[in-house]
Amino acid sequence: MGLMLLGLASLYRFNKKILGLFILWLGLWFGYLVYGKTGNWDHLMEVVFIFSVLTGLGLYRLIEIMSAGAPKKAIVGSVVFILFTGHLVYANFWKLHDIYRSSRENVVLDMAKKISDQKDVGGVYAVGIHPSSVYSLNYHINHDMVYFSPKTLEELISDKKLKEAFEAYNISAVLGYDKNLAEKIKSQVPLLSIPLDY
Repeated sequence: MGLMLLGLASLYRFNKKILGLFILWLGLWFGYLVYGKTGNWDHLMEVVFIFSVLTGLGLYRLIEIMSAGAPKKAIVGSVVFILFTGHLVYANFWKLHDIYRSSRENVVLDMAKKISDQKDVGGVYAVGIHPSSVYSLNYHINHDMVYFSPKTLEELISDKKLKEAFEAYNISAVLGYDKNLAEKIKSQVPLLSIPLDY
């Protein structure tokens, strides 16, 4: 936070127009996120960009202040830079550890193994795991897939529009839905179904 404030002060001196753009950008995005009632991290990336730039500017300004003049200040500035970089590496290490620990990667690996044991039926796979895990599954099996939420499938089944939707997406298999829903799907559209219990 301190580095961000230092970055703001530096940006104020350097270019007030860019500072104004950042403030407008931040205000509009936060307004949109509050209005849209979303805390999705994908949307927050646009806001995090501004925080990162301000932090970088603050760090640059701090090193500039400490390295101005005497060699001792240059040494202190270098030490601060090394410590800050080390802190970022260490923080990223633990962040990745937390993300992996709380992820559904074990489900993805289990599903990838079950798919590899089956004959490739072509087409697109409808997947029921969390949307963020679909990317990982795609990496492991390298197959076209699309996320269908269980709620959406239940609605399509009750409206008798499942076949139409699956034809539109060229769905050839369904993966990762509970056994009950998988049976309902197969009753309307006979295709490969790999249910998972998790």
